[in-house]
Amino acid sequence: MPFSIVRADLTAFPADAIVCPTDSWLSGSGGTDAAIRQAAGPRLERACRALAPCEEGGAVLTRGYRLPCRWIIHTPVPRWEGGGAGEAARLAGCYRSALELAEKKRVEHLAIPVLGAGSMGFPGDLALEIANSVLRPFSLTHETRITLVVYSREIYRLSLGRFEEIQSLITDAELGPARENSACLYSAAPGPMPLWDSREETASLSGAAPPPHSRPAQPRPAPSASFGAPMAAPSMPAPAKAGRQPVLPRKKAPADAAVPPSLEQALRQLDESFSQALLRMIDQAGMKDSECYKKANVDRKLFSKIRSNPAYRPSKPTAVAFAIALELDLDQTGQLLAKAGYALSHSSAFDVIIEYFIRQGNYDIFQINEALFAFDQVLLGA
Repeated sequence: MPFSIVRADLTAFPADAIVCPTDSWLSGSGGTDAAIRQAAGPRLERACRALAPCEEGGAVLTRGYRLPCRWIIHTPVPRWEGGGAGEAARLAGCYRSALELAEKKRVEHLAIPVLGAGSMGFPGDLALEIANSVLRPFSLTHETRITLVVYSREIYRLSLGRFEEIQSLITDAELGPARENSACLYSAAPGPMPLWDSREETASLSGAAPPPHSRPAQPRPAPSASFGAPMAAPSMPAPAKAGRQPVLPRKKAPADAAVPPSLEQALRQLDESFSQALLRMIDQAGMKDSECYKKANVDRKLFSKIRSNPAYRPSKPTAVAFAIALELDLDQTGQLLAKAGYALSHSSAFDVIIEYFIRQGNYDIFQINEALFAFDQVLLGA
C-alpha cells in the first residue's frame, strides 16, 4: 500500500491507528507522548497505567478515546546515548513491533511519527533514516497504508545535503525568464540540458505592436467614377517597426491537397489512451501489475480503475509515478504524460525535481517523495 509523508499534528490526524513513542512505564512524560495523553483525555491515562510496564522495543494497544483514531499503539523507544549502545537497531525494533501489532489488529491506515527524534534525543537525520529503512520495505509487501506524520519539514531540511543541487535548479527556475519557445524538458538530446533554452527570441519586446483599438484606421479606396471601372490599387501598409517580422499573406492550400477529415472522423482516429499505453508498457517491461503499482506507490483500487477504464485520466503525480515505476527516460516519460494530457516544464518546481532524479537514473520513489516533501510539492502516487 502507499507510503506517504505529511506535515500535520499527529493528535488530530484521521487514521485507523497512530503510534505513540513513550517510555517503559507509559508515563506520558514529554514530547509526542504528552501531547497524545492530553488530547485523548484521562481514560487513556488509566489504560496506560494498567498496561505498564512495557519493555523497550515492544508495543501495546489502547483505544483512541478522544482522538480521531480508533487505536493508539504505544512503543517504548530508547534514549540516544551517542550511538555506541546499539540505539539505531533498538529503535528499528520499535517500528517493527508497532507494525506487527497494527497488522494483527488489521489496521488499514497507520499514522506514525519519526520515533526518537524528539525528547529521546536522536539526531533528526538518523531518526529519519531508521524510519525509512523499516517503513519502506513494509509498504511494498503489506496492505497497511503507512503515513509518516512530521510536525515540521525541518527534520528533512537537516538532511538536505543531497538536495543542494535540486535547490539550485529550483532557484534558477524561479528566477529565470518565462519563454514560450523554451526547450522541451524531456528532449532526447544527449548530455545534460541547460535549465533554460539559450536561443535568443526572434522578436524584440520593444517593437511590440500597439493594441488594436489604438491603431490608425486604414483609409478606404475612393469609389470609382463609373460602375465597373477598375478600383484604385490600395496603398501599401507602412514598413514594420524595427524588430518586428512583417506579416506575410496566408498561402492557399494546393488544389490537390487532401480534404481534412470531419470532426467525427478525427475523433475515431484517436491515439491510444494513457491506460492502454501504461498496460502496454507494463507488458513490455515484463512486470506484474502488482509490482508496477507498488513501485509507483499507488493503491491497488486506483490501479484497478485505470486498468478497467481505457478513458481514465489520472492526476499528473499519478502519471509521473508510473513513469518512475517503469524507469522511463525523459523522452519516454514525456510521451506517457502526453497520453494523459500533461507535460513537464521548467516553470514548475515539481517538474524540475522529477527531471533531476530521472537524469540521475534514480527511480527510488521514496527518495523522490522525500525531495518533493522537503520542497513543499505534491508527492507521487496515491
